Amino acid sequence: MPSARNCRSNHQILTFAPPGRPGSQVRNQWLKNKSYKSTYRLKGKTLTHHKDMYKNKPDQTDISILNLLQRDGLMTYKEIAGKIKKSMTLVVERIRALRDNGYIINTVALVDVHKLCSLFVAFPHVRLTSHSEEVLKQFAEHMRNHPEVMECYHITGHFDFMLKIVMPDMPSYNLFLREKLNALPYVGSIQSFLVLSEDKYSTAYPL
Repeated sequence: MPSARNCRSNHQILTFAPPGRPGSQVRNQWLKNKSYKSTYRLKGKTLTHHKDMYKNKPDQTDISILNLLQRDGLMTYKEIAGKIKKSMTLVVERIRALRDNGYIINTVALVDVHKLCSLFVAFPHVRLTSHSEEVLKQFAEHMRNHPEVMECYHITGHFDFMLKIVMPDMPSYNLFLREKLNALPYVGSIQSFLVLSEDKYSTAYPL
């Protein structure tokens, strides 16, 4: 008998065993559309998970789940089921499928950094001297390698990129501009917009 491994998620125990083996707790079969189906057990109930469930866009039930999790990633299956008036079994299945299909990328803790330290935030706009595909990719890759660059957008208009840079203070920001940005051979000009106050901040996208 193959051994099963237990995965704890939202205080519920999900038991999973490798598919395709005799005596396994997971049954696998090919559906008519060739999608892959796995059957799980949750507190005596059977959960069916389709790996390619989302060939089309997620439905309204999935959107409701995503809206709730965007605002509180620690909500339990039971709490979500109560909010959207669906069974907990369905909620578990949908969340697992949303994760497996890349709609839920990660679950993190949002820190109130202002309670820990003061920050200097700037949104520099960068114009490049070349707009070749190679240069654009090089610049984007270069920005991804700097943790100080929180966000990087390729934009239209007079500038090519808009960045969000977070530093401890103005001197640190100026040093970053001189040594990290202006030092790049394809950077033509930089115009900085400095943040005076943060009046709204949200990580939840309207779906």
